[in-house]
Amino acid sequence: MQIIHLSDTHFGNHHPAFDLQRLKDAMNSLSVLFEKPDTYLVVSGDVTFQGNSIGYVQAENFFKDTWLSNKGERNRFLACPGNHDICGNSFDSFDSFLYGIRRNPETDNFSKRPHSLVKFENIAFLMVNSAHHLDHKYGVINIQPLKKFLDSEKDYLDGVQQRILIVHHHLIGFQKNDTSTIRNALPFIALLDEFKFNLVLHGHQHSQVSLPIGKSKMEIYSARSFNYPSSSLVNGINLFTYNGATWDQEVFVLSDDNSMINGLSFCKMEK
Repeated sequence: MQIIHLSDTHFGNHHPAFDLQRLKDAMNSLSVLFEKPDTYLVVSGDVTFQGNSIGYVQAENFFKDTWLSNKGERNRFLACPGNHDICGNSFDSFDSFLYGIRRNPETDNFSKRPHSLVKFENIAFLMVNSAHHLDHKYGVINIQPLKKFLDSEKDYLDGVQQRILIVHHHLIGFQKNDTSTIRNALPFIALLDEFKFNLVLHGHQHSQVSLPIGKSKMEIYSARSFNYPSSSLVNGINLFTYNGATWDQEVFVLSDDNSMINGLSFCKMEK
């Protein structure tokens, strides 16, 4: 099994880090992975920029021209909303974008519920909306309804090999003045640990984070931004490969060759 994790795409930004066509070309360089039945594409929020609905048009076209056009299956595209995905004080625009890719109204409706579970035979993806309270400034989880939901799905979760959480906000602060973490992260982590989640994939801070935690030793990973301008080389993706026991992480940054010989491409970062 492999997971391509990207986050904070911020489509709709008038000053993106990269030209969209060149970004598509770079993304399509990974197309050999897309058609594999055990590869999943995960986007952990902030699909658009500052609630700009035009960003969802760009995002839908981008993933249709990359993931779907290269035989990536609709149901193996997973995404949760972020704080920038609040448009007109709702997640209707996000839901429309997600439906445009996945075509599954049962799981693509964050306007009506703060979480969603996508089921496969050996792997489960739980998407949780940490911006469901419609406040851009911080994340929070609606713990009790989530626990009730997980209890109702316990038999299925116990039967799958891997349990993956996708959420936007980070669970643990790592900057002095950062107030945007998930405010009730401790009971959230305890709940995930109780249900023996293996991976937590999030975004929000545009930083690379790797942290094992809990009795279940679940791994928390943060993705750098995919297309937000930065003064340093931080834009890119993570690739996770399940080796039968643990998940191996590879970090790829987007490298822009100014000579235009190779153009925009993913460059693997050595550990």
